[in-house]
Amino acid sequence: MDTNERIERMHARARELRDKRNKQITALLGSASAVLAVALLTCCGYLMGNRHGYSASDLTGSSMLDAGVGGYVLVAVLAFGVGVVVTVVIRFLRMKSEQRGNDTDE
Repeated sequence: MDTNERIERMHARARELRDKRNKQITALLGSASAVLAVALLTCCGYLMGNRHGYSASDLTGSSMLDAGVGGYVLVAVLAFGVGVVVTVVIRFLRMKSEQRGNDTDE
């Protein structure tokens, strides 16, 4: 086994470890997203004042006719904005990481 073959094996193993770590992180973030979604739906149910379950009128657009829904709209807009910012940051960091990986491979 010569030096070039050892280096190729080392790079292959590094890629395997990186892929394994990325899969673990993806699974963790997916689980966290599911937990947060359930928590958000539970909180919305309590904030709407219907603690015995949902009625048909709570799940329609007519619930937005109430005068006190401004806070819900604000929270929804802010959550969307935070989601966009997090997505952009993650994509930026991933692109930067891939560029670093390409630089070290060459």
